[in-house]
Amino acid sequence: AAAQAFAAASARAYQVRAAAFSPQTPTQHQLSRPVSLHPALRLASRLVVASSPAAETPAQWAALQATPGVGAVVTKTFTQRPIRNEEAVQVRCTDTLAINHVALHNPGMHRVRAWLETTNKSATACKAPLLLSVLVQDGDDAEEWVADVGRLAASASVAGMELNLRCPNAAPATAASWQIMARMYEAAVAASFPVGLKLPLSMTGTQLAEVLSRLPQVSYVVCGNGVPGRVVDGSNKSVLSAPVGSVTGSAANHAMALAMVRSILPVCRRFEVAVIGCGGVAAPEDAAAFVAEGAAAVAVG
Repeated sequence: AAAQAFAAASARAYQVRAAAFSPQTPTQHQLSRPVSLHPALRLASRLVVASSPAAETPAQWAALQATPGVGAVVTKTFTQRPIRNEEAVQVRCTDTLAINHVALHNPGMHRVRAWLETTNKSATACKAPLLLSVLVQDGDDAEEWVADVGRLAASASVAGMELNLRCPNAAPATAASWQIMARMYEAAVAASFPVGLKLPLSMTGTQLAEVLSRLPQVSYVVCGNGVPGRVVDGSNKSVLSAPVGSVTGSAANHAMALAMVRSILPVCRRFEVAVIGCGGVAAPEDAAAFVAEGAAAVAVG
């Protein structure tokens, strides 16, 4: 019930923010302009909505895609195999930061395959494009992931795939998982299917250059919007039942994300990769700051 309430609140927040981004002032007009991240991925506006709790099911995807002012929707991150978490979505906020434990609970890619068959039948060109977020883990079946890329590329409902490299609830990518992602990337490129990367907030321009040298036709990268962390109460106990969550905060996180955009932008321009700014966006002016730094779009989540 708590997770459902949080998802509903997130969805309502997106509708309010999308309305706030409508072209009424010069700043809002700038954010409402269309942008192309790939020849096959054109956004009607620069606003990308990306929140796990509010984008878990096709019904939630469709509602967000139909929200006026939304340029694209990123789904909750899916893993190859189902992950069940007993803990519900948890969020704790203070005046200066928020810490959440959204976790990786998801029904796995087999459910995505079933959903695609249904959503394909109702796909319409007027909806904002849908980007499927995925996380590759050690022990995954490479052939199965490559086959799933083929299914996504052939789908009328999914416009692109986002490889999640920054989930605080998962171990860092290993050599084995990188090999699988490289094969997925190759399959996507062969099918002219857009691929994005969600980056850790700690990634440097040098590190990104190394990644893009291996994956040079990535369509876009997303700056991470949180860092792993722990907030304790007066008795030194975590405010969440989970030991570690994702710490974000409006002003501080926004400043860190802007700094990351500045540091990686020269590399992204060299590889002709679009940047999506993400972190601490609470008003159109926060989003405009990302665009002023050179971001092609702004993610809110």
